[in-house]
Amino acid sequence: MPSRNPPSRSQRVECDECGSSVYRRNLPRHKQAHRNGIFFCPTCPQFKAKSQSELAFHQARRHVGHDNVPNPLLCPICQLDFNSFYGLQQHKNRVHGARRRIEMGDPVDLSAYDDDEQLKEELQSVQHFLRDHTIHSKHQTVYNFKLSDTSHDTVEQHLDNVFNQLQCAAKINIAFGFVLKSIEGEGYRYYYAHHNNSVFERPVIVANQQDLAFLKDRLADEDFFEHVIQERPDTKWRFYQMTNVSITATMLHDIPLGCKNAVLPDFLMNHTGIKTLLLDRNNHIPYSDNLCAFRAISAFHGDNLLQTRTKELFSQFMQQFPDKDPKHFRSVRL
Repeated sequence: MPSRNPPSRSQRVECDECGSSVYRRNLPRHKQAHRNGIFFCPTCPQFKAKSQSELAFHQARRHVGHDNVPNPLLCPICQLDFNSFYGLQQHKNRVHGARRRIEMGDPVDLSAYDDDEQLKEELQSVQHFLRDHTIHSKHQTVYNFKLSDTSHDTVEQHLDNVFNQLQCAAKINIAFGFVLKSIEGEGYRYYYAHHNNSVFERPVIVANQQDLAFLKDRLADEDFFEHVIQERPDTKWRFYQMTNVSITATMLHDIPLGCKNAVLPDFLMNHTGIKTLLLDRNNHIPYSDNLCAFRAISAFHGDNLLQTRTKELFSQFMQQFPDKDPKHFRSVRL
């Protein structure tokens, strides 16, 4: 008989793969990290990274100039040399790739760390993350804010800042940059904020003040420090300092809503409680008309004559565009 009191999501459980103690709500993400694989540095095998880019960053910081270590700061496309990993990534995005536009804030003052040369050296190499800056691409903007304190109120103020700049609805997620300190005297390591260590497993759609309030409520339930500790490579590293927060906004504008030739996983197609609306239920032939939005509206209102009502809605929609040929319709765009 099922328990009347299911286990709390705040209860700690043990990972059966590595033995780590994690919150139950974080266990799926923790196990996903195992499935994503672990990358080891060929020069110092005790170093563990969770992604190829993190390993490249480590090699650029620690091993450039050593024998038999390739220089990861050389652009593989145009062979230009760079003196920082971030400079190379910025060059590749601007010149060869996404054509992102980056807006930087004030320079970083690291004089407060003069008494700890190891820490200052680590922060010097990542000082671009320790200043406010914004990275714009076609459908996504990443807002980075340096943190003077790590209270929920401070993060909420940054969320307000981002919300006030949005021109449309957006999917929002949050990640933190932080520094760990080795208890075995191996110095410090900076972990940059990226989508693999986001606070939420799935981004939250924000279109209005009500959505923003919902996002803040969810954020209030999160323990930032516990989240950061879960990202440690092993117990030899302890949390030292939270340095910055990154808020990623994926814009939901000019996104086509069309299902022609769409392919969904089998578990969705075979789920009796989900209407995929990809096949005509009368003849089981896939739809090829790109009328997804109208079909979804018809299904939402419970229309029995789904395809008839879909065509009626489409006809009403096209009356707004008398100069457009319905045969050339591709999709409704958000």
